[in-house]
Amino acid sequence: MASPRRPGRGLDVGRPSTDLSRNRFHVLCKKNGPRRKVPAQSRHLFRSPARHARHPKPSCRSGQKRLCGSLPGRKGFLPCRPSSFGQIPQNSIRKTQIDCCSSTMIIVRIMGGLGNQMFQYAAGRRLAAIHNTVLKLDISDFKNYTLHDYGLSAFNIQEAIATQEEIQLFKEPDTRSLQKKIKKLLGFPNKLGITHIRESQYHFDPAILTMHDSVYLDGYWQSEKYFSDISGIIRNEFTVTLPQTGKNLALAQQMASCESISLHVRRGDYVTDEKTNTIHGTCDLDYYARCIEHLSHTIHHPYFFIFSDDPDWAEKNLRITHPVTFINHNGPKKNYEDLRLMSQCKHHIIANSSFSWWGAWLNRYPDKLVLSPERWFKEKDFNTKDLIPATWQRL
Repeated sequence: MASPRRPGRGLDVGRPSTDLSRNRFHVLCKKNGPRRKVPAQSRHLFRSPARHARHPKPSCRSGQKRLCGSLPGRKGFLPCRPSSFGQIPQNSIRKTQIDCCSSTMIIVRIMGGLGNQMFQYAAGRRLAAIHNTVLKLDISDFKNYTLHDYGLSAFNIQEAIATQEEIQLFKEPDTRSLQKKIKKLLGFPNKLGITHIRESQYHFDPAILTMHDSVYLDGYWQSEKYFSDISGIIRNEFTVTLPQTGKNLALAQQMASCESISLHVRRGDYVTDEKTNTIHGTCDLDYYARCIEHLSHTIHHPYFFIFSDDPDWAEKNLRITHPVTFINHNGPKKNYEDLRLMSQCKHHIIANSSFSWWGAWLNRYPDKLVLSPERWFKEKDFNTKDLIPATWQRL
């Protein structure tokens, strides 16, 4: 009888099993064809039968599922699977963890419109700065999200994009059980020592600032308190890299020469999407009328610059007796240009929008006046007490 073929480097070795009917140990192997058995004479090529009898099915622990098949192994070695010669280092999974986690980092999930993306970056940037570690951005949401584009590339930020392997490693691997879901919400570290933090509230949570340097941030983080101690860094990094030219440059010069007031009307999906409208709502005309009236009595010779994703509606409905310019030439692909122009105005009437929030916050004018809506969300249960800076006025 011909001797069995010796397993080679090209062989894909499956999980070992025990043939109890013949009392013979064998493994199932496959090479470009159907699975076949390797008789007991070849078992010296693999781990001892006794060990396989105690552990008939090698598998990953629940906290390591994301590692299997996704992290690169050494040449000739696949994590959680026998190598081509069947020799599994006892600490191979742990070694992979140590190699991949030897350099700590902060990963922040980037999602939503440009204003939301800026809040998320700023919170992650603060943690990375405090721990002197790397910040990476998870922008995978934009593969299937069509309402907004990823927009942070327009700024002078430290832009390092997380790989899919890093995202999988840092995200909580398994949240099927109630206990794991609770731990995820409370910010417990997973088995790799990485803490996945999902925001469950809208007000400032000081515990976020005490997180260690292996964190995945999943939320909106809409409060300057998350980054106020590095505000200078944030202002510098949210500088548009492209020079201001043409009509935008002319508008910027005009804004600098008068008592310029940016007024933002946020409509878009706040109006057209029923779910978004239920949560956010829009600022009504009465809010804008009160803000215009207030600044008209406070500022001498005000000049209003109107920004809106629905400029036709704004021009038709806003009643302003002072000089006014409607800005509608940049479009959504260059919304960073509108944001830069907003920040160059001296005073602001913002909408319940993170976009105009940042336009006002980035303004360096020392005597600026900022008016914001009293309620940020239509939903009354959301606590947004930390969203509006203390020096701004709610109306």
